[in-house]
Order: sequence, then C-alpha cells, then structure tokens
Amino acid sequence: MKFFNYLINSIKIGINGFDLLGQHIFRCALEKGIQVVAINDKSIPLDYMIYMSKYNSTHGKFKGTISNYFNGTLIANGQV
Repeated sequence: MKFFNYLINSIKIGINGFDLLGQHIFRCALEKGIQVVAINDKSIPLDYMIYMSKYNSTHGKFKGTISNYFNGTLIANGQV
C-alpha cells in the first residue's frame, strides 16, 4: 500500500480546458493527492476559474481553500 501511495503522490498532471470536465478532473486530482501543475484555458480569467471552482453548481462548493496569488498563480489547499 505504501508503494501505491507513493505512485499516486508522484503523479503530476496538466489540464487543458477548464470547462465542466476540467473542473471535475481538478477536484478529483486534489482529492486523490495528484499534483496539478498547469491549467490551460486562455478564454477564462484566473479569478473566474477560482469562482467557478468554489461555487460549482454541479459538484457543490469546494471543500478546501482556493485563492489567487499575486503573480497569477492558483493556490488550492496550500499547493501552488
């Protein structure tokens, strides 16, 4: 089991598009301990990504913390 946890914690992903599916993948990754290193969606400003993540009408409110760092970096549950 330790090896499995090590594998899960070493996975890093990028999300291309932050529509409903991208938001769901983002939430699932955070719940499983998978590190999201990039989200690519040029049509959605970062502040709106944060708002959509916090108050998703399909999946409910985000249970963790999510914020915007001063240089345009999204921070979720203390992870950059």
